[in-house]
Amino acid sequence: MGNDIINGRYNFGNTQIGLTYHISYRNYSKRILDEMMRYKPKDQYIEKDKKGHKSPYAYEDQTIELNLTNSKAKSYVSNTKLSLSSFDRRRTSTQDISFIKGELTAQKRAFSRDNDSYIKPVADIYYNKLFGQKHEITLNAVGTYFKTKYDYAYNEQSDKTEHFNTATNIRTDKYSLIGDFLYNLKLKQNQVFVGARYMYSHSKQEDLPKPNNITENELYCFSGVTGMLGNKISYNASIGLSNNHFNTLLDQSFDYTYFRPEVRLSYFIDESSECNLNYEINTNTPSIGQLTNNPYYKGQNYIFVGNTNLNPNNRHHISLSYFKGIKKFVINAETSFDHASKPIAPVFKTNNTDIIETFDNIDYSNMAKASLFLQWYPLNGNLLRLRIYSEVYHQQNKLDNEKWSYTDYMVAPSIKINYKKWSFETCFQSARTSLDGQIKREVSSLFYSELSYRPIKNMNITAGLRYPFYDGTSTKYKTTGTNLISRTESELIKSNANMVYINFAYNFTFGKSKPNVKLKMNNQDNDSGVLNRDN
Repeated sequence: MGNDIINGRYNFGNTQIGLTYHISYRNYSKRILDEMMRYKPKDQYIEKDKKGHKSPYAYEDQTIELNLTNSKAKSYVSNTKLSLSSFDRRRTSTQDISFIKGELTAQKRAFSRDNDSYIKPVADIYYNKLFGQKHEITLNAVGTYFKTKYDYAYNEQSDKTEHFNTATNIRTDKYSLIGDFLYNLKLKQNQVFVGARYMYSHSKQEDLPKPNNITENELYCFSGVTGMLGNKISYNASIGLSNNHFNTLLDQSFDYTYFRPEVRLSYFIDESSECNLNYEINTNTPSIGQLTNNPYYKGQNYIFVGNTNLNPNNRHHISLSYFKGIKKFVINAETSFDHASKPIAPVFKTNNTDIIETFDNIDYSNMAKASLFLQWYPLNGNLLRLRIYSEVYHQQNKLDNEKWSYTDYMVAPSIKINYKKWSFETCFQSARTSLDGQIKREVSSLFYSELSYRPIKNMNITAGLRYPFYDGTSTKYKTTGTNLISRTESELIKSNANMVYINFAYNFTFGKSKPNVKLKMNNQDNDSGVLNRDN
């Protein structure tokens, strides 16, 4: 495995040219997929236990990016970014199956293979202009294109006799355009802003008969004011209106308008502490993968498919936090509550013949969370740093007459020691479970230790150890809140256990140096349209 990057910038006058190449890659040989299923289609009970063998898993995620920036302090910033990204992931799995269907029992072997990939060129044009000391305008236009493919094949056999096989192939072309406008008026103690954002996307699935297009138009307009109330309270209040219009693969039209207010208040208790209150509403729209109605079979009478009738939804978020920072100690406590009405979530249905895993707008989803972050430097200087982050959260979902919930916690302590040119850090993060619709997802804990050495100013060498004494890293999925099916999936990557790695970084600096310009907008379409498949 590896994560590598090379970046160069050249400055002349008010102009900077930057070129970046990044690649993240994995090539594992020890991925194990275990599954357990219990369901009853057509009044016939099916039980299937699948024990995985060590199988290969690999991907490459690459991006090359060219930046051209022209700027003048307190006047303007012009930035043009051209990038090309590619992603290619391959997974195979071999499993031994114990199969029961009614009174029939059998021992089988299963073979699966899937490959999802895309290429993504992006053109991003950004411009910011100051007019005197009061007026500021920001413009941003981003064009994105996705060329995606997804191939899946699965078969079960015993004694070289094939009992079941299925294959799915999906090809999608998608392009989108995002445009942003923002105007700021700076007053003596306050700032007024007005803005708009427009997004258009069009995707076409090549392997479907017509209609085979999904189009979406979204317009979001907003205005607000930010500033100070006296010497103790800062505020940011805005009001927005969002309109979504999209056509599905079945040529159905949907049109939704949402009211989206946002309020942020900060109260400065003294020079080292403050309280913050935040309330906002955000709109979530269905992704192309969730809308895709290309089915594939996970087994006999068990289908995974998208839902063309999904609707956008609103999520309300409110949070209250407290921050205290003194010379050697920091405390940050926060509590929050999220409520989503008709959110999109994975669910299970039946057509009296098959069990169908799909997506739907469930009645509601709630999440309450409380977190605490502590940081302490117990010795002089920064020789020793102690940190701990912890949170407890409760999730609840409802669909029709069914309610289901989950409560869990997470803790992440870390220690860092700095001595001259050396530094050592060790960190642990406990396992975390989240609830998404009728599926619980559990990610294994994390542990790493790193030793870094900086022999000269611009060079850094790090040696690290991850997951010592682990059997591997695992991700588990388990059904909840449904009586239609009981299913557990566990993906274990043994290749990650006891991982030793080295990271080398060197920064060549010469000639005229110029700081990077920070952009106020970074809008890029990340919905590739690849089918949302976990395992």
